[in-house]
Amino acid sequence: MTDHDDHDMREFVRSIFGSDDRTPRDVVPAQPITLDDIRRWSANYDKPVTGTILGDVILDADGIPIGVEPSRTITSLSGGVFISRVDADRLGIAEGD
Repeated sequence: MTDHDDHDMREFVRSIFGSDDRTPRDVVPAQPITLDDIRRWSANYDKPVTGTILGDVILDADGIPIGVEPSRTITSLSGGVFISRVDADRLGIAEGD
């Protein structure tokens, strides 16, 4: 790839993704934490929870993806819920609750 080709590709990608005036359709705005969320999460304190660690992508010698390593499922104990002071104030949760 020449410098000219590299420049053209960068401009093409910027034309698709570099626009500040529109949000990509697949972006979903985050929803604020609710008191019900916190109650549900708190109910899991010190209980077993499972999670999945996705396998890494396997690349060939040219850097092209050719497969994915197996995922791993792990089990741990829930350590509780941590929220920001902003969310605590918004939800009326006092320090230490």
